Amino acid sequence: MKKGIKLAFLAVVLLGVCWFAGQKMKAARLARLDEPVNQEADVWSLLGHMDSDKVSLEGRKEDSDYPYGYNVGAIEDEQVGKAILLTPDTAIEWEGILSEDASLTIDFFLHPWVADGSDGALLSVAVISGGTVHDYVYEVSANLQNETISLEEFSGEVQIKLTVVNEEGRNKDCDWVILTQCFLSAGAFREE
Repeated sequence: MKKGIKLAFLAVVLLGVCWFAGQKMKAARLARLDEPVNQEADVWSLLGHMDSDKVSLEGRKEDSDYPYGYNVGAIEDEQVGKAILLTPDTAIEWEGILSEDASLTIDFFLHPWVADGSDGALLSVAVISGGTVHDYVYEVSANLQNETISLEEFSGEVQIKLTVVNEEGRNKDCDWVILTQCFLSAGAFREE
């Protein structure tokens, strides 16, 4: 009997420790999402430049039916922190001068509010340089994903365009892509 009580007590203590560890990990993740990536002055962050005249939001509609009041742009809520919302039929595009050995890093996922209702979305990243378009397409899920695109083959004037698309036969329902980070490597990009 005493052995059973000891085991039950140990199980309760172990569950308590696991719960506290989970809470600490959750708090650390939320704090990380709230921190801006561009701690270094020479890292160009899309979130930090959303108001720039070199960044355009295509297909933006403002309506009180949208939880944030619009369908594309910078957002902030308790679930995702400070981030960028990108939905189907919208695009975010920016242009500037790219140096050699540049890279574009993007962290993205489906917004938790609607992820269960999505049948899958694709994040399309188009890099346009010298009249040539290079497309990079990534499947988006409810899990945080990180992609780094090497842009070392490009230099000079470039345009980068982000859109949400679907595979054939899939719909646009609930395809709210969240970009928690979208930045170009240190010293690699400048607006002209």
